[in-house]
Amino acid sequence: MRSNFVCISNGTPYNRGCEAILRGSVEILNAAFGAPDIHAIHSRPPYRYEVEYPNLHCHYFDVYTPWTRYWFLRRVHNRLGLQWVYPIGKLIAPSDAVLAMGGDNYSMDYNGLAIHLGRMEYAFKKGAKRFVIWGASVGPFDKRGPDHERQVIERLSRVTAIFARESATVDYLTAQGLGSKVRRVMDPAFAMAPVEPDEQKMALLCGQDLREAIGFNFSPLMARFVAGGDMNACEQRCAEIIEALRSAFDRPIILIPHVFWPGNHDEHFLHRALARLSGGGAPVLLLDESLTAPEIKWLIARMKCFLGARTHSTLAAISSGTPTISFSYSLKSIGLNRDIYGSEDYLITAQDTRAEVVTERLGQLLDNEQAIREELTERGREWKKLAFAAGPYLKEICLT
Repeated sequence: MRSNFVCISNGTPYNRGCEAILRGSVEILNAAFGAPDIHAIHSRPPYRYEVEYPNLHCHYFDVYTPWTRYWFLRRVHNRLGLQWVYPIGKLIAPSDAVLAMGGDNYSMDYNGLAIHLGRMEYAFKKGAKRFVIWGASVGPFDKRGPDHERQVIERLSRVTAIFARESATVDYLTAQGLGSKVRRVMDPAFAMAPVEPDEQKMALLCGQDLREAIGFNFSPLMARFVAGGDMNACEQRCAEIIEALRSAFDRPIILIPHVFWPGNHDEHFLHRALARLSGGGAPVLLLDESLTAPEIKWLIARMKCFLGARTHSTLAAISSGTPTISFSYSLKSIGLNRDIYGSEDYLITAQDTRAEVVTERLGQLLDNEQAIREELTERGREWKKLAFAAGPYLKEICLT
C-alpha cells in the first residue's frame, strides 16, 4: 500500500520560496517512500506541479477571489471571530502523517502563529495519526511574555516531531523541553534540483555574462524593518544600495524577484527602485515572474555572488555554492548563517542595511570569494544529505 501524506501551511507557489519547499519535499519523500501519494493544499489556481510530479495531488481553495465560495466562508468566519480552516478532514484521516510546511510559520515573524496552531489542532481533531513540523524554523515565542511562551510550547508538545532546519531552532526547543521531538535536517529547498531556463527566458539577461554578475534580491517586506514601514523610503534605500554596488564594483547587477503576491510583490518593488537610478554605470537588469524556482536557482548558481532579503533566494545561492550575503530581520536568517558560515560575517541586519555597509561587506566577501565558493560547494553536499535525511526520519516515525 502506498504511503500517503498531506502537506499543509505552505504558501502559494507565487512565492518561489514556497515553490522550492514543496518541490524539494517531493524529492525527499519520493526518495524515501518511492512515489507516495502527496496531497498539497493551496489557495491559488493550478500552477505547474501536477505534470512534473504524477504522485502530487494539489487541492485548491480560493479564498482570495471575491464572492467565491471559500472567500465568502472565510469572511463569515472572520466576522464571527472564528478561525476558518481549509476543509480537508477527509484527506487527513487516511494519511500516514500531516506535514506542516512553510519554513517559518511557527515563529512570530508574521503574526500568523495562531492560524498555524489552529491548523494543528484541526488536524488532530480530524484524526491525524502523526503531525510533523517539516523543515522549519520554530520560535522564539517570548514576544508576548513568558505565559504566552509556555502556552505555545505546551501546544507544540502534542506534535509527533519537529524537523528543524537550523541550530537556533534546535537550541531553543531543547531549552524549552522539546528536544526529544526535534530532528536536525536542512531546509527542503536544498533538495530541489536547478533547471536551465529556455532561450526566451534567457533573453531577459540581454547577453550579460552571469559569471561576472552580482545577483540582488530585495523585498517590500523589508520596509517594515529598514524604514519603519515607509515604502518610499525603502525603495530609495534599495536604489542607493544598487547605485553603490554598481559604482564600487562596476559589474552587471541582476535584480531577482522571488515573491509575486499583491501587496508583497518583489518585481513591482524592484521596478520602482530601478526607476530611481541614474542613467550611467554598469547595467542593471530586472528579471520577471516567468522564471520558476528551479530556473532562478540555475541562474544564481552561475553568478559571481548574491545578496538577498528573501530567505529562499539566499538558500538557492548558498545551496549552489554561490558566495552570499543575507539581509536579515529574523532568527531564521541568523541561525542559517551561523550554520552555513560558522559566523554572522556575511549577514547584514535590517538596521545596518545601508549602502556603505553593504558595499564594505561585499568587498570582504569578494576578497575571499574562491575560498568561500569551495567551502560552500563542499559543505553543500553535506547540507543536501541533511535535507534528504528528513525522509528516513519520517519513515522511522511512521513505523512506530
